[in-house]
Amino acid sequence: MLLLKRRKAQYYTVDLIIASIIILGILSLVYSQYYLSYEQDQATYLSNLGNRCLNILAESGELAETIYNEDWKTLSQLIDLMLPSNVYFSFYVYRWETGNWIKVVGPIGEDMPNSGTIVKTTYVLSGNYTDPSPKKIELYLWK
Repeated sequence: MLLLKRRKAQYYTVDLIIASIIILGILSLVYSQYYLSYEQDQATYLSNLGNRCLNILAESGELAETIYNEDWKTLSQLIDLMLPSNVYFSFYVYRWETGNWIKVVGPIGEDMPNSGTIVKTTYVLSGNYTDPSPKKIELYLWK
């Protein structure tokens, strides 16, 4: 009878250990799936800011006007006004020529750091009436 009670206790102990392992496994899976790391969250935030900034400038016509007129100071000021004060930026502008992107200007803005999260967003302009060549702006953002 004592041997039978010991076996039941062993079974309960093994069941408890297996159940604990399963619960911990599920909790770690849920945690890893639903919680982004700080770097991923920050990169997503900066990417959304950059895309929103370039899209708003493009929709208003300011992006094409400043790029095709090569008014880099105004473009830099417009970008600076649209971004939060704790977000820094730098940009490059390229033109499409004979199958390659040729750098027109850059970097304009702050000096990029050597480490940390830096996000690049790109916007391509298809040309305008005075200059039909496509132009591309690469906007780099960091905190």
